[in-house]
Amino acid sequence: VIGAFTNGGLCAGMTIVDANTMGMSLFADDISTSDVDGFAEGEALNFRVFRPSTSEEHTLEVTFNTQSPNYDGLFATNGLSVVDNFTMSITGINNLSLNGLSIYPNPSNGFFNIAINGMDNNIDYVITNAQGQQVINGKLLNSQEIDLSAQPKGIYFIKFTGDNVLRIEKVVVK
Repeated sequence: VIGAFTNGGLCAGMTIVDANTMGMSLFADDISTSDVDGFAEGEALNFRVFRPSTSEEHTLEVTFNTQSPNYDGLFATNGLSVVDNFTMSITGINNLSLNGLSIYPNPSNGFFNIAINGMDNNIDYVITNAQGQQVINGKLLNSQEIDLSAQPKGIYFIKFTGDNVLRIEKVVVK
């Protein structure tokens, strides 16, 4: 999955990669609301790829085709950019020091059990939806249940952070 992120870290466009040529629509900030929910005109485009099979996230360095109308890497309303090439760098998502953490059942109806085995550190967590919007955050002190049953069905990401550790897990509310 490739996502386009605002400078504030909000995912404001995404696409699933397959063997064919693909396109991605990016969303502008709705100026009629106080929440930032998309790109501002002229804001830099930041791209990342997430590989669900390995839970790895990579930053993409993008080269735009100079023959397209918008090749400067900045958001433009009704703009059109063409990517010629990109290179990836790992951001270190799959950290083995959180091996004692498990989430079950997954998928579920919204209730997820988080089990911590053999871990002493306090762990913070942030849950975001597929659009990158924060849904819930908290501190995971021991095994507990997280309730996403009031959220719409879909894919959510739980980012666990602690002392020098980081792990992101995908959960599905069905």
